[in-house]
Amino acid sequence: MRRSFLVVLACGAAVSVFAEEPALGPEAFRTTARFSVDQDVRHLSTAVAIREKHPNVLGLTWLRVYFYSFGLDAGDVARVRNGSVEALERKREQTAATAQECNRSFAVVQLAIDRDSNVANVNLEVPGVTCTIASTPEAAKRAFPEYQFDGTHLRLKGKGAFVCDLTSVGMAKRELGWDVDVNLPVFSKR
Repeated sequence: MRRSFLVVLACGAAVSVFAEEPALGPEAFRTTARFSVDQDVRHLSTAVAIREKHPNVLGLTWLRVYFYSFGLDAGDVARVRNGSVEALERKREQTAATAQECNRSFAVVQLAIDRDSNVANVNLEVPGVTCTIASTPEAAKRAFPEYQFDGTHLRLKGKGAFVCDLTSVGMAKRELGWDVDVNLPVFSKR
């Protein structure tokens, strides 16, 4: 009798955990974001947030927000829940008719966060250019005045521009721009 009670209790707890997990559909990842490199503007409609440990700095975590020009389907959402964007990357490459279209369909805002979820710096990546757009916590607050992260959910809003000086690596100066407003669940990379 006691064993039956424990089994029922365990099953009830499992059902309770699953009942509390919100049902996420593709609409949970919809956004309107704009990124630019010089005069080239990209409008992206989907965002996915993935958290993973920083491989080189103890105590820091990467919080990456991936932006895409296409919507997600239920299968994409299931894979994102596992902390991976590999399938989205394949989809982006397969659905683009040209290399230029592929390059205009993607951007990443990468936040380096400490143990207390404070932002240490921010990188912006668009195909062909990756640059640190905020190298201090104060600069990060100016770049994204609305930032809230509780470990499972991210609110990130900011608009700005930054001249990325790539002359030291044999490239030109490029002006990067962003206009981001996301409110997303965050998944951990496994």
